[in-house]
Amino acid sequence: MQNNGLAGSANASASAQTMPASSSLTGGYGTVEQQIFNRDYPSYSVGLQLNLPLRNRVARSDLTRDELQKRQTQVHISQLDSQVRMQVGNAQIALQQARNAYEPAVEARKLQQQARDVEQARYDEGVDTAYDLIQFERNLAQAESAEVSALGVYAKSKSALERAVGLTLKDNNVSIEEAYEGKISRPSSTVPIE
Repeated sequence: MQNNGLAGSANASASAQTMPASSSLTGGYGTVEQQIFNRDYPSYSVGLQLNLPLRNRVARSDLTRDELQKRQTQVHISQLDSQVRMQVGNAQIALQQARNAYEPAVEARKLQQQARDVEQARYDEGVDTAYDLIQFERNLAQAESAEVSALGVYAKSKSALERAVGLTLKDNNVSIEEAYEGKISRPSSTVPIE
C-alpha cells in the first residue's frame, strides 16, 4: 500500500479546450501533504515471490567435490598403507639377509682362528715359516673385519625394521613421559643383538 499526493500548479500553456483541472489537484506542498495524510489517492499492489530450485547445481557441485575429496583421501590412505607394508617387508628381508650374512662370517672367523692356531703350533715346532704364520694371521684379521662389518649391517637392518614397525622407543626402553619430566626410573642398558 502506498499513499500518493497529486497536487501541483496548473499548466499555463494548456489550452482552454482541455478539461480544467480539479480544485483538489491544484495547490502547493501543503495540499500534497494533506492528500497523503488523508489517503486521497492510495495505490495498492500485491506481490508474491517464490523460489523453487529446480536444479540445485551449487549443492550438487559441492556434493561432487566432497565425494571426489573422499575418494582421493581413501586412495591416499591406501597408498600409505601399501607403502608401510612395503617398507616393513623390505626391512624384514634386509634383516634376514643380514642375519644370513652374519652367521657365515662368524663361522669363517672361527675357522680362520682354528687355522691360525694350527699354524701357530706348526710355527712353534719349526715346521712352518714366519711368512706362513703372517698369512694366516692376515686371513684371521680379514675374517674378523668381515664379521664386524656383517654385525654392523645386521644392527642397521634391525634398527630399520624397528623404525618401520614403530618399536624403536619401546625396544630401547625409552619413555616419552620420563623424557618430558626429565626423570629416569631405571638405569640404561644396551640391548643385545639377537
